[in-house]
Amino acid sequence: MKTILLLFAVVVSLLPLSVSSTVDDGLQFTDFEKKVWSKVMSYQTNRPEDIYDALLPLKDEARSQKQLELVSMHLCRLWAIQHLHVPGSGTSTGDYEFSELSSAAAAYYRCQQAKQVSLNQLHQASELSHLAYHSLSDHDLPALRIWIAYDYIETATEAGAFDDAIMAAQLSIQIAKANDLTEWEGETLARLALIQSALGNFEQALSTNSEAMQLIKQPDNLFETRANRAYIMMTANRLTEAKEIYRALLNQHKGIDDFKYLIAGINLTGIYYSLGMNDENRKLTNELLELATHYPGSYVLAYTKVAMANTLLQQGDKEAAESMFLEARLWFEQNQVLEPLSRFLSDWANNLYRSGFYLEAFTALRDSMKLTQDIDATRQKENATLTNALITAEQQKRELLLYEQQQQQREAKLVQKQLELRLTLSILTAAFLLIFSIVIAYKRVQKTNQLLSEKNEHLDYASNHDPLTNVYNRRYFEKFLLTKENSEAKALVLLIDIDHFKKVNDVYGHKAGDEVLIIVSKRLASRLRNTECIVRWGGEEFLIFINKPDQKEQCIQIIQRVLSEINAYPIYVGKQAISVTISLGFMVVTIEKIADFEKSLKEIDSFLYQAKQQGRNRAIGCLDEQREVLVIKSNAAHP
Repeated sequence: MKTILLLFAVVVSLLPLSVSSTVDDGLQFTDFEKKVWSKVMSYQTNRPEDIYDALLPLKDEARSQKQLELVSMHLCRLWAIQHLHVPGSGTSTGDYEFSELSSAAAAYYRCQQAKQVSLNQLHQASELSHLAYHSLSDHDLPALRIWIAYDYIETATEAGAFDDAIMAAQLSIQIAKANDLTEWEGETLARLALIQSALGNFEQALSTNSEAMQLIKQPDNLFETRANRAYIMMTANRLTEAKEIYRALLNQHKGIDDFKYLIAGINLTGIYYSLGMNDENRKLTNELLELATHYPGSYVLAYTKVAMANTLLQQGDKEAAESMFLEARLWFEQNQVLEPLSRFLSDWANNLYRSGFYLEAFTALRDSMKLTQDIDATRQKENATLTNALITAEQQKRELLLYEQQQQQREAKLVQKQLELRLTLSILTAAFLLIFSIVIAYKRVQKTNQLLSEKNEHLDYASNHDPLTNVYNRRYFEKFLLTKENSEAKALVLLIDIDHFKKVNDVYGHKAGDEVLIIVSKRLASRLRNTECIVRWGGEEFLIFINKPDQKEQCIQIIQRVLSEINAYPIYVGKQAISVTISLGFMVVTIEKIADFEKSLKEIDSFLYQAKQQGRNRAIGCLDEQREVLVIKSNAAHP
C-alpha cells in the first residue's frame, strides 16, 4: 500500500487499515475459502513466492468456477508482486488470465490492477480498482468481496468518493465480523476513522480509532493506528495531545525500529515547529537527518530534508536551507509525489517571507500555486476516469446479462431440436425405447420452461422497480396494497421529500440530481427490514411502508433515524459535497379499504407540506388515535 507522509500534519496510512456494521447471513467463508485465506494471510512469515507455491495446488482442489476465480485472482496478484517493475512483465500472467465477458469480471479487473501496480502505472491501477469493486455481485465469494472492497476503500477516499469508501468499508466489516477476522475488522475501522476525519467529524473519528485499537494486536498495525490517532488530533488542532502520542512512539521505537522512529520523529518536528519549540525541533531534526541517510532515495529522507531546510532557515543559514530544500524538492518531483510538495512549497514561501526573503518567497508561492493548479487538473481527469469506470462496469453488467440471455436462448433452441429429433427416432424404435425417450423429453421440456420462467422473473423485476434508484415503483405498491386490503393491519407510512431538490438540479446539473436520488434511496433502504418497503413515489418523493409498527416511542426513533441517515453526511458527487436534508409526513394507518388508505395518504401529504412550511429537515404527523400532531427533528447535527 502506498504510504503518504505530510511534514506538518502526517502519517495518513502505512499498513492496511476498517468500519462497523452488522453480521449478515451468507457472508461466512466455506472451508475452501478459509484454506485460501490462511495461506494468503501468512505474508508476515512467508515470501510472496512461497505463498504462490502454496496456493498453486488449490487450483486443482477448486470445485466451482467461483472457487477457481478466487485462487486465480490471488495467484495473479502474487505473480505481479514477484515481477514488480520488471519491463514487459505486465503483458502476461501465465495461466491466470480471465475473460472480461464472464461472471469473473471483478476477479479479472483485480488481476489487471495488480499488473498495473507492478508497472507503477498507478492511474490505470486506480481505474481498475473502481471497475473491480463495481463489478462485484452477491454471487461472488465472500473471500473475494472482502479483499476487493478493502482495497477500494483507499482508492475511493483518494478520489473523494467518500460515500463509496464508507459502503466498501461496511461490506469489509460485515464479512470480517461474519468470519471472526478481528484484526481485519480493526484495520478497516482505522481506515474509517481517517475518512471521518477528512469529513471534519473529529470526535467520531477518534472514537472509531479507539475501537480499532481495541481490536488490533499486530504490532505494525497498532503503530499505524496510534500514528493515525495523532494525525487526527493534529487535523483537529489538538497539537499538545498529538505531541504526546508521537513522543511516546518515538521513545518506544528508539534504537529498535529506525523506520518507525523516523516516521514518528518527522511528524513531531512539524508539531515542534508549529508550537515554536525551536530548540527541541533543531535537536530532533539533526538526529533524524543523520538517521535518514541510511535510507538513500527514500521518502523518509526527502521529508527529513524538508524539516531540516525549515530549521536551517530559522537559524539564518539561507544558503544551506535552500540547498537542502532543493534536494528534497527534486525527490518529490522525480517520484511524482506532488500533493505534499505543493503544501511544502507554500509553507516554504511563508517561512522565507517571515525571514525577510521576499523575492524568494514570491517565487516559491508562485511554484506552489502552479503545482496546485496542475494537481487540480489531474484530479479532474481522475474524476472523469472514475465516471468512465462506473459506466464501463455498468456496461459490463449489461453485456453479461445479454450474453447469459443469448446463451439461454441458444440452449433452449438446442434442447428443442434435440427433443424433435429424439421424438422422431423414438417412433421408429421399440416400445420400451419410445417410453424412455418420452420421459427424457418431458424432463427437457421442464428445463426449457424453467429457463423461460427465469426470464419472466427478470421482466417482472423491471416492471416493479424504478429504473434509476432500483427501489419499488408505484405500480408495485398498488399491487402490494391489494394484498393488505381488509386485513385491518396497522402500518406506519412515511412520505418523504428531498428539500430544495430543484436547487440541486439547477446548481449542479441533472446528473448530480440523479446521483443524489440514488444515494438517498440507498441510505433510506439501509434502514429497512425485509418486511418493509421503500417506493419512489415521484420526482424527489419516496414512500416507506412499515408493517406492524412498534410502540409510539419506537416509531419516533425510526423517524429520527431516517432523518439522521440523510443529513448525517453530505453527498459527494465528484469533488462536490452537497448537503441534503429531507422533510417527512407520517401517520399510523389501519388498512381496511384502498379508498380509506388514499384519504390517509392525502393527510400524510398535508403533514409533509406542513413540515416544509415550518422550515424543512423535520417530520410532522400523528402516531395515535388521539391524532396528536408531533413534530420530530433529526438527532444528528447537519453538516
